[in-house]
Amino acid sequence: MSLVTSRQTEFATTYLRSIWQSQRSSKVFKHLWLPILFCTILVANLTYHFFYQQVKATFSYDGYDYLFTGIQITNYIRAAIHGHLTWSMLSNPQFAVNITRDGPVIPGISVILSFLLGRQLAETDWSIFVIIFSVMQSISACLIGEICRRITGATWAGLISGILFGLYPTSLIASGLYRSEAVAILLELSFVLCLVLATDSLALSIVSSITAILLWMSKPALIPSIVVSIAVAVWKSPKYMRILLIFTTIFALIIIPWANYTRVIYGEYLITAARYPNSNAAAGCDLTTDGWYLCPSTTWQEARGRSPSSIIIGQWQKFPLPLFTLTMAKITRLFAYPWNALRETVFGVTPRIQQYYHLFVLGLCLFGIYAYLLGKKKLHDSQSYKLATLSLVMIIFHFTYLLFPCVGRYGYTAMPFLFTFAGYGLFYVKEHKLQNKVLVAGILALLSIVFISKVEALTKIGKPFETSHIIEAGVTLEKHIDLGTAKIPPGVQKALILIDCANQLPYTIVTINGHYVNEPVWLINHFGSEEYRMLRGFRELAALMNMSILDYRQWRAVAVPIDWVNLHGNNIIDITGGDTPGIVFGDSTETQHMPSFKYVIGDYLNNRMDGLERRAPDPNLTEPIIQRSLIKSAITESPKVLPDAVRIKLALISPEQYPEIPTKTLITLNHCTLKVSPSGFHLFAQDKSCSGMHVSRYLLKYLGGIFATINVPALTRSSHIEFLVSGECRILHGPGKIAISAAAIGPKNKEEFLELTPAYIKSGPNWQRFEITDLLPLGVIGNQLKQIRIGLWPLPWLDAQYGADRTCSEAQFRNIQVELHTRQLPDLSRSRVSFY
Repeated sequence: MSLVTSRQTEFATTYLRSIWQSQRSSKVFKHLWLPILFCTILVANLTYHFFYQQVKATFSYDGYDYLFTGIQITNYIRAAIHGHLTWSMLSNPQFAVNITRDGPVIPGISVILSFLLGRQLAETDWSIFVIIFSVMQSISACLIGEICRRITGATWAGLISGILFGLYPTSLIASGLYRSEAVAILLELSFVLCLVLATDSLALSIVSSITAILLWMSKPALIPSIVVSIAVAVWKSPKYMRILLIFTTIFALIIIPWANYTRVIYGEYLITAARYPNSNAAAGCDLTTDGWYLCPSTTWQEARGRSPSSIIIGQWQKFPLPLFTLTMAKITRLFAYPWNALRETVFGVTPRIQQYYHLFVLGLCLFGIYAYLLGKKKLHDSQSYKLATLSLVMIIFHFTYLLFPCVGRYGYTAMPFLFTFAGYGLFYVKEHKLQNKVLVAGILALLSIVFISKVEALTKIGKPFETSHIIEAGVTLEKHIDLGTAKIPPGVQKALILIDCANQLPYTIVTINGHYVNEPVWLINHFGSEEYRMLRGFRELAALMNMSILDYRQWRAVAVPIDWVNLHGNNIIDITGGDTPGIVFGDSTETQHMPSFKYVIGDYLNNRMDGLERRAPDPNLTEPIIQRSLIKSAITESPKVLPDAVRIKLALISPEQYPEIPTKTLITLNHCTLKVSPSGFHLFAQDKSCSGMHVSRYLLKYLGGIFATINVPALTRSSHIEFLVSGECRILHGPGKIAISAAAIGPKNKEEFLELTPAYIKSGPNWQRFEITDLLPLGVIGNQLKQIRIGLWPLPWLDAQYGADRTCSEAQFRNIQVELHTRQLPDLSRSRVSFY
């Protein structure tokens, strides 16, 4: 008996000790879960940005604008401190445009950092911004967790919500970019949480008002959500007068001076940053461009002087049904794709997997929303209702973006509140198991995900669509273009064959009316000075996406003598595949709106995890003429008529105007080869051991750039010059990515980078040969080539702006030379062009 009693006592003691320990650990967890969450997310962000191999993009696109505006503000503040600030400085036209476009909030981050560090910031300080934005994302994860915990009363639910957001691939990517999203997320979460708690605290009332105004200034599209959130929060609140008074006071102290300042320097009163709302409104309602914003803008003049509301209302009155269909399609663009504009792989997770994961977590978030709507009585307390309601308000008002061009970047600022409901959904399942409401919420979430991901495709049913054809050895695409009924402009002198294909079509045979075309196939951008400048954006984007500029969808073109073209009858163009297969695209039906070579959709790739199409439908029309497409193979006897219209077109070019270049003697030098001597580079870069040049991290840090400039002899007057830059390189130590850059310099030091220059050369310990080929329209540099500047880099050339770091390699170059060949080719920028 005593033995039994002893065992019972021991069991009871052990049981009580386990309970005490679990309660103790639970208390510790409740006190430390936020610091643990913060540190976890911060470590994940810093590990990704500093130790995971990727392309630096901190100051790409908008990031550089914010940095430059911040530098201007810093200079003006320092001038004011020393008594040197003048009104002419504040009203400087360039500064007026920058400050009204960017607003003071996002550039203000670099201003604060400049004064804290006691120096001016530059691109080389990218790591500081990465750390700051990583801290912001970590704080945002903690705020999400705290909001979810207050809604559910469960700490574990808050922890899961915070982790889901913090480790969400887009969140990791966003912390490495100097953009408004990470700042806006921190502000909107702080605003909502402090606004709900403002009833009990004067300090929180002030904080919520300040964050509201900062969010107001940084994200104009979220202004309606701020106003509605304040109205909901003060409804039946005993302290509503205090909250409204504080908000109104801070609003007046910040917005009224800003509005008066913009009235003086910009010409109109602005209550927020002027992110071109009228032009964006016109683009969002443009049915020709399918609601996308084109670059260069086609709506700027149309929208000038008009308010966004008048533009939107006017367009909806004219085209209600087409605009309703377009608005439905924008739901997919806004929420179905994660924001990953550069298609980064995050910790091994590819962009395609990221999209599937995004849809999965979005479904979990929607499940939480439906669970909340179906069963509110499980909320923790009265503040929980307000937090959940304000979270819903912030999500719902993101639909205002549907009035403008939509991308996943704009939907990302709704994700924090969606992740809050993800935690609530898991809490709801734990409380209710598999009851009917849980099943109903799950079915609704699944149907919503299907709708969000497929609604854009549904709006395209019955409309013309793109087709594709693979051409390989022995396969020929044949296009008949009958000019018998076409309007041919007078004085046509030259012609181009245009092909819409996915690659450069190496070894492809092109014939027209039985004539073999012995000319290389170039991008159409090479046949025009203005069009060539457009490749600058492609070159930077290609470097950021770790791709080649030739990988992007673009019209390819080949010049043909005008005598080979039948201007008054049928023309037969044959494209025969070579050893490397190629893809040629077409339209399901003949269309007059061809993909443009002048206009691109800058945000189009943001909403795609595959494909490299950026072109917009050209607002200009092609001639409506009789066309027919066929395909034939060496193993078939007769060609097969295709039901679609293959994108093989003719461009007829009217007389061109070339400015005269004064010369004393007739120059007949058509080509030359220029050796790049090591003595042309800095003494420290010369390497006698290989009779060449040496580059390293330390040289880049000391010199800032390793360049040599060579003079070009006078060449025969021409429209283009074909470049071939070649040489040898090898890696002595380091990751193995090095680069060479080449720029053409014309009169008055007008300089143009060779746009087909790759972002980097992947090399090894053995000498290997490299070649860079490009075709430069001389109109870009003032119609005459004077000099060539060669740059050597120990890392990808785009990364050089961020300074010398561990990604640099130690490498050698030798036997660099530049071959030049003059070419007399069409220049579309100087001519009238008709497409058929």
